[in-house]
Amino acid sequence: MIFVAAGLILFSAVGRFIHPTALDGLGLGVAISAAATVINAAVGLVLIRVGRRERSVTLTADGKHLMTDACPHRAAGRRGSRPRTCHG
Repeated sequence: MIFVAAGLILFSAVGRFIHPTALDGLGLGVAISAAATVINAAVGLVLIRVGRRERSVTLTADGKHLMTDACPHRAAGRRGSRPRTCHG
């Protein structure tokens, strides 16, 4: 199933590369991505805090994982900015 999806994506990408069209209606996608980034960061911070309080390596690691998921979106939102580390 994954290979079928990859094939369809590749087929679509090649078609759009050969016959490019202007991108429009990006506002909703950007808004959803921004909301998901904020939610990931908030849940990540909560998991890190609770993990440290409960001395749970698993919760702390899960929180850091969510923070690293949120970080590239934050960096991509700033053009020309230098990449920085997401958490300590």
